[in-house]
Amino acid sequence: LGAVLTGSFDGRFGSFTFDAKTGDLVDAFLADAPMNGSTALLPTTLDDLGLHGANTSFTYAVTGFSVAGGAVDRTAAATYDAAHSGVSTGQFASLDPGQTKTIPLSADYDKLKSAPALGWLVVTDDDTAGAAQADEVSLGALK
Repeated sequence: LGAVLTGSFDGRFGSFTFDAKTGDLVDAFLADAPMNGSTALLPTTLDDLGLHGANTSFTYAVTGFSVAGGAVDRTAAATYDAAHSGVSTGQFASLDPGQTKTIPLSADYDKLKSAPALGWLVVTDDDTAGAAQADEVSLGALK
């Protein structure tokens, strides 16, 4: 966060939204990324993405890299509609050791036609880094 906002590294992990046309910084947030983890939750807002009213669909891709060098990780482009997602999103549950909770999931078959999803990703910050830190819940067959 400090490297981008002040030019000096401060050890905090940030999430940044830049204007793709001008390169200007639109907004910055402190991101949730445990130092010993392998997942990062990168917040932004619809307003920062220029989305509002009936215009809530966007295409995105993700690129991750380290200032220390090494491998670059990239995803293919995907489409997402923040107001009309094909699957339920944004549900959070805090758990004490040994505790379980149920999170209701839903899918909209018609919306999935225009913005496909594979299912849900359940991220647990304090699980062991690597594949165990996020669990995939398959969408399965619809209709």
